[in-house]
Amino acid sequence: MQVRTRKHFSVLAIAVGLLLIGALSIGQFDCFADDATGEKTEQRVGAVELSDDKTEQTDSRYKLEITVSPQLNIQFGDSYSADNLSDKKATIGDIEVTGSWQLSDESLTEIGQYDITVTFKANQIQYGQVEKQIKLNILPGAAKKLLTGQPSYDLIDSLGKTLADANLSIGTIEPAAGELAFDLPLDTAVEANTTYSWTFTPADDGYAPLSGEIVLFEVVVPEPV
Repeated sequence: MQVRTRKHFSVLAIAVGLLLIGALSIGQFDCFADDATGEKTEQRVGAVELSDDKTEQTDSRYKLEITVSPQLNIQFGDSYSADNLSDKKATIGDIEVTGSWQLSDESLTEIGQYDITVTFKANQIQYGQVEKQIKLNILPGAAKKLLTGQPSYDLIDSLGKTLADANLSIGTIEPAAGELAFDLPLDTAVEANTTYSWTFTPADDGYAPLSGEIVLFEVVVPEPV
């Protein structure tokens, strides 16, 4: 009687084991031991298939995607960066993801069309980064209007004076709104028969800057007899 009980128990144990193995192979969860803690954790399988490092997802609902305008138009002479991109958005499924945007080249200056790459890097490192190619169009800028007039200033009649003593002012420059200055510091000593350049930068970007040169301290040197 004792031997028969053990045999029946062994057969029952084997049957239960086979049933458990089958249930685990078709179930919704796999149980495994954490290498660091030894605690049991669960990872859902079937609905979403994750790789070990969780950087690649086979379910499209969990894939990082970006949308951005296929063309970036810039006027000739203007600088540009990823801040100029329009309609840019990064999502995973229906959830918007935060991160940084970059352009592959921000140094192009010549008029024309270029292929550049937009890169989005998610703040959450597990989401990785995504790239997309767009067109950069550098367009001819509108011709700028020209200023008229000349500045007014005081002539220097002796040594020991500086550019500040010339009292450079707007004079007849039109439109007058803007900034006028010598190209050298105001404490620069004025020398005889020397040309000093000035520049007027208009407040209205539709006008081109105006510049010129003046001789503030003119001395006539007598010709040798």
